[in-house]
Amino acid sequence: MDNFNNIKEYLKSIEKCRLTSDDSVECLWLFDLASNCLKYVSPSVFNLRGLTVQEALKEKPEDSFTSESLKKLKSQCISMLYQFLDGVRNEEIKSNVDTYNQYCKDGSIKKVEIAIRFIFNRESNNLNILGITQDIGHKKSSNNKINYKLESLLNNVHKVLDVPNGRIYCFGKLLVYGSNSNSPVKWRTKKSEELFTYLLQNREQEICKWKICDTLWPECDPNKVNNRLHTTLYKMKKTLNSANINFNIKFVNGCYWFCLPDAYVDVSEFNSVVIPDMIINDDTIKKYKKTFLLYKNPYLEGNDFEWAFSQRELYSIRYHKLAKHLIDYYMKKRSYIDAKRIIHNVLEIYPLDEHANEICLKLHLILKDRISFINHYKYVQELYKAELGIEPSSAIQKLYNSIIDD
Repeated sequence: MDNFNNIKEYLKSIEKCRLTSDDSVECLWLFDLASNCLKYVSPSVFNLRGLTVQEALKEKPEDSFTSESLKKLKSQCISMLYQFLDGVRNEEIKSNVDTYNQYCKDGSIKKVEIAIRFIFNRESNNLNILGITQDIGHKKSSNNKINYKLESLLNNVHKVLDVPNGRIYCFGKLLVYGSNSNSPVKWRTKKSEELFTYLLQNREQEICKWKICDTLWPECDPNKVNNRLHTTLYKMKKTLNSANINFNIKFVNGCYWFCLPDAYVDVSEFNSVVIPDMIINDDTIKKYKKTFLLYKNPYLEGNDFEWAFSQRELYSIRYHKLAKHLIDYYMKKRSYIDAKRIIHNVLEIYPLDEHANEICLKLHLILKDRISFINHYKYVQELYKAELGIEPSSAIQKLYNSIIDD
């Protein structure tokens, strides 16, 4: 999870916080998934496997591991990668520790323990694997030692990297993470969480004090609402400070002004990409697809804030517009499977979306998948009847009748 402009600076930071020394039997390394090669390996690789740094950097994974261990390692990495792509949006993947068989320079096989963790590079949109390899024969303490070292290493890396001071996710239920934390903050009260969310939605804007009070405490006695606001503000600030989240809040001329100068906010990333004049082509497709995956569920759907409904609808419209652009791009490319994936993502969130269901059926026709077409139509028919008490749209029924007649 870094913001470096190039890999050289990144590797310099690894050098600064290196935990392994030249005479250690614990080897620190950095693997780049895009190029499928090591970008850094500590000198202790010589004590571990008899290789120089230069020799180790030239190795491919298939040169280093036995076939069974390579298959095991790839399977583990793929599983972790899918976690990231399927919803682990805190930009850190849970670390993994396991044992493998690795070749030494003399041809012998050494049993090692490897701890790995993904680090997401937002600048290059790539994933790197940070790992520590340890000779099991030299283990002196518990099995948690190598995992602890990896955690310590990551903590040191975060000190020299330009990382967000907190991470905030609004698509779905509000989740707020402190810097370098994998556990969301626990709010002291529901009102302190709601106040933070309201300020977040209106960040970097002047918000009248009376409007905040009227929104959060519409039925409260005017003589008591001021005290409730101050008490809730105090609890909100305590929670953010405990999580080491940097924030600024000012009160000027009867208005509050709130900002989070260092925090990552998923809706901010979404807003920066999903603009009215979107142009999706071969050069920008990765960026738009990544942004599309940010939208895991409707905005603040997991929070019962009535004041967020209009904003939720706005994000829904923009999400559907992005989905349409992506589908149009893939259809022109005849990448029907990719278009189908986009549609399936939309239908997971909005199963009653008539337009998405119609496109899904058309894609089944294009792919000449008659069974999937019929199954999906029956699913839609039953869903609409159960949820809405109606039949599918005339356009969907027309599609179905055309394939039945055919």
